[in-house]
Amino acid sequence: MDFGLSDDFVLSVAEDVDGFIWIGTKGGGLNRYNPETKTFKWYRKGSKAGNIQSNRIECMQTDSNHTLWIGSEDGLISKKRNSETFTVHVKVHVRNIYISEGRYIWIGTTNGLFRYNIEYARLDPLPTRHKDFFDKENNIGITRVFEDSKGILWIATNANGLFEYHKNSDKLINHTHNIEVPYSISGNQVRARLFIIRPQKTVWLVQYRE
Repeated sequence: MDFGLSDDFVLSVAEDVDGFIWIGTKGGGLNRYNPETKTFKWYRKGSKAGNIQSNRIECMQTDSNHTLWIGSEDGLISKKRNSETFTVHVKVHVRNIYISEGRYIWIGTTNGLFRYNIEYARLDPLPTRHKDFFDKENNIGITRVFEDSKGILWIATNANGLFEYHKNSDKLINHTHNIEVPYSISGNQVRARLFIIRPQKTVWLVQYRE
């Protein structure tokens, strides 16, 4: 049993089907909090097989099989329910993930967007003409990925505004700040979580401002 958080700088939080609260930190690894016993358990980067392989946990999400997927500075990591073993799937700095259709994980990184196939445990190439955007050399600086109820991907970036990607038509729209356009976004640095409200066909986003 560990006492308190392993690091006060929290980057992500998720709750699993068993009611455990998973807390990802900037430098202290992963924390599991049990609300019933009010106790913490720490998972820190280690050299043994099955140890978590990163101390910077950027994001987390559970899938329909109750597997915890973890985006970290050192890759995409998974942990199955009732297991203490962590598995690294893709070695890249993951900033954000979004599980789509229970089959794919969209991985937003500092060097582009990737699609991971859960069933076949591999990265699947995207049939797109926008190779310059999805290429790992692009350095687009993705910070958040979200898919709405219509299957549209909303991709927030660190300095390039907000992208709207229609998978079915392979249409990519870049929303950027333009002082001459009254209803453009207020800035090109989009750092926080996206909120999608489809009935009003409105996209709400929170932006980081100095």
